[in-house]
Amino acid sequence: MSAINSISEVGDNKLTNFTFKSISKDIKGIQYFYRKENHERFFRVTYRNKKAGIHKWRYFYLSKHGARKALELAINCRKEFEEKYGVPGSYTLDKSKLKTKNSYEIKDDYFVLTLKQKETGDSLELKLSLEDFNEIQSHYWYYNSEADSPGQAVTTYYNNKITYLSEILFPDKKSEEKINHRNRDASDFRRDNITLEEGIKYSKASTYEETDSSIPGVSYYERRGGQGVWKAAYQVGKYNKTKYFSVNKYSFEEAKEKAEEQRKEWEEELG
Repeated sequence: MSAINSISEVGDNKLTNFTFKSISKDIKGIQYFYRKENHERFFRVTYRNKKAGIHKWRYFYLSKHGARKALELAINCRKEFEEKYGVPGSYTLDKSKLKTKNSYEIKDDYFVLTLKQKETGDSLELKLSLEDFNEIQSHYWYYNSEADSPGQAVTTYYNNKITYLSEILFPDKKSEEKINHRNRDASDFRRDNITLEEGIKYSKASTYEETDSSIPGVSYYERRGGQGVWKAAYQVGKYNKTKYFSVNKYSFEEAKEKAEEQRKEWEEELG
């Protein structure tokens, strides 16, 4: 028996097809309970609409109404909640009112998702693997041109909340993991270009007097446990470039020099 997401899908002629045990599986929002201590049987109706901030519930006891009547009352109650407050998780997408336009172009072994803001004309192109095409096309994507990176700029509305592109592509990604783009192109989300790396948690260092660099965008941090790194950072428009140099690998002074050199290279290349 297939699951029923909305009570409005259930007609009176279908009531006889349900057993008590199947109720909680097949009719969303209605569950059958049996309390052994007092042999009490009842149907519980629950309705939760997080978007609207509504949470309702009611109980219908078999001892009071009888089995079939209690079930019918529960179904009608749930239907009333849906008619009054809407089916949870559902909404109508009026694309004519959207500020962002989505378009797709399939290349040889990948596809390009282009997001364009209708009001400003700002656009962003993302490269994605063909294996993700069906999943990406099943969502409508929004573009925030003021975000720090494409990973934060591209969002969709999923499970009643705003969700980043990376959360859709990598649902098993751990919170401490960081998306690394092999070719340094933050808009290239093709599978062979992405690795998930454990993020580094930093605390500002105070163990060296010479931790300050005279070059803007170069700073020193210590990992938890005392391992130090020099960080080179450079902002290009609305996106940021960062690179880390380990003191354990290069020594304190060499790591600092490499960070400063990297910062200078970005300034010369990108202006």
